[in-house]
Amino acid sequence: MLPTTEQKSIDSATAHVATTTAGGHAFDRASRLGVLHWAVLAVALITTAAASWLSREQAIANADSQFARAAERAVEQVRFRMAKYETALRAGVAAVHASPQQPTREQWRTFARQLAIDETYPGIAGIGLIIAVPRDELDLHIERYSQDRDAYAPYPEHAQDTLFPIVFIEPESRNAEAIGLDMAHESSRFRATEQARVTGQTQITAPIQLVQDDVGQVGFLMLRPFFNRGVTAHWDAPAGALLGFVYAPFNAQELLVGTLGREYRDVDIRLMDGDQALFDEWPDSVTPGSRSISIPLQIFGRTWSFEVQSDRYPAATDTAIVILILGIGIGAVLLLMFLGMARVNRRSFSHIENVSEAHGNLSSALATANTALGDFAHAASQQLRAPLRGIVGLTEWIREDITAINDSEVVQRLVPTLEHVNTISKRAKRMESLINSILSYAEVGSQPQSLETVDAAALCAAVQESVDVPDGVLCIQSAPEMLRLDLSRIIQVLRELIDNAIRHHESHDKVKVQVSIDEDEQHYRFTVTDNGPGIDPSYIQSAFQSFTSFQPPEQTRTSGLGLALAKKVTESVGGSITVSNVATGGTCAEVQWPKSTLTERTGVAA
Repeated sequence: MLPTTEQKSIDSATAHVATTTAGGHAFDRASRLGVLHWAVLAVALITTAAASWLSREQAIANADSQFARAAERAVEQVRFRMAKYETALRAGVAAVHASPQQPTREQWRTFARQLAIDETYPGIAGIGLIIAVPRDELDLHIERYSQDRDAYAPYPEHAQDTLFPIVFIEPESRNAEAIGLDMAHESSRFRATEQARVTGQTQITAPIQLVQDDVGQVGFLMLRPFFNRGVTAHWDAPAGALLGFVYAPFNAQELLVGTLGREYRDVDIRLMDGDQALFDEWPDSVTPGSRSISIPLQIFGRTWSFEVQSDRYPAATDTAIVILILGIGIGAVLLLMFLGMARVNRRSFSHIENVSEAHGNLSSALATANTALGDFAHAASQQLRAPLRGIVGLTEWIREDITAINDSEVVQRLVPTLEHVNTISKRAKRMESLINSILSYAEVGSQPQSLETVDAAALCAAVQESVDVPDGVLCIQSAPEMLRLDLSRIIQVLRELIDNAIRHHESHDKVKVQVSIDEDEQHYRFTVTDNGPGIDPSYIQSAFQSFTSFQPPEQTRTSGLGLALAKKVTESVGGSITVSNVATGGTCAEVQWPKSTLTERTGVAA
């Protein structure tokens, strides 16, 4: 005798066969893929698309991060080098203050030699001394600084009240054209001197043309002011007055080339001061897929903009493509399996129709068709498990290959790839669990009930053995001493309910599950109570729906069919199942299991 749900299907099919139109509708419904099939395909494809997209985004983010770090390293190199140059200017100011008299040409030359700027401060063109000269003291100034050279005079002429001529610069051999140049004659130089005087801090000028540079390249000056602090000897100036500057000229091209190098750098740099380029090594045409970034740098009163680009940081999206291909392949296998099942359904209903028209045994025909469908489902599931196991095996090989690499830098770069491989393995294992659950769900009701008379102790032992939980987690109490029911089906239901209670508990160390069994005239009542977090009241109605889980998709390890499977098994024997929250905390699932009078097979459990 067939289960209740299948008997209803036979009765419905027989009624539809009575008329051609009604029979055609039933045939169409059996021939098409159902909601469950499309849901499985949708879950597989959405999961694949999401995993591929996440993998691609992670690869792009990793490439962006590596590029940004390379760009920031280049900027930090320039910042560090400029701070080192300021140290040289501070040393010059200290030397001026420490001298018992105003420095002479020979003393400044000795200081520069001791500083060893070419070895200690590569990139600096020289280090010089600028003196603040009131216009009414110009003649005395010229007389003083003409004593140890053939000719000296500040130049060019201008209308400012104070002159700022360069009196010394070393090495003088390559900077001789700068001797006597007055900072006040030109706006960029003069603004920097004024800013240094007001702030008392080191300043750099806007881009300028150096007088000692005969190739027309862009440069700038760095100036450190010094004042009459009451400890500077032989300076005829009021206390606190600006006495002059220690300065250094820079050729921007030589400075950046010397600072950044090229051998180990994978980025191209353009350094802008406002609208003017101090340094530019960008190619004439930017390669598609190149990355670029602009990093501002506040440095000694100016804002420099480092425009960095590179085509040597491509995003490694191969993993995303592999995930997409594998996912599409799994979806295709699922579709083929479902189409095959639909074809079997069509054949089954066609066979039923023919047998009905010939007044054959409709029940026997349906049983035969269901057996064929079950065989096909088993065979198809085995075919589907094979590529899944292959995927899991491939991920294990990839992990072993990565672990065997001895190059730590390569291993570090492959860390994101290893994470994606782990994700593929987890998704493949979850897909295999989903296939198993779908197969179990599809098989519900395919076999007749097999009644057994079993004592309560044997039932409790069978349930505990099927769940396999640590001692102290599960407690089973039974009021009836003997029960007569389908043992395998009730164990399947209780196993799903107990497993669901344990999985959704907040702490597996504290989980407690209690199962109580009692009876009335028509039913056995099985109550499964846990001490977990309970269910949001808004989700109680949907708790038994297929593919429902109250955990985020990335955390759940289930197929989402556990409670749906328990409900279907219960209803296949004419029972019912409900779930509710316990007032003291936790969840209570109650199963009403009918006392059957079927007698197909009766066995007494030992």
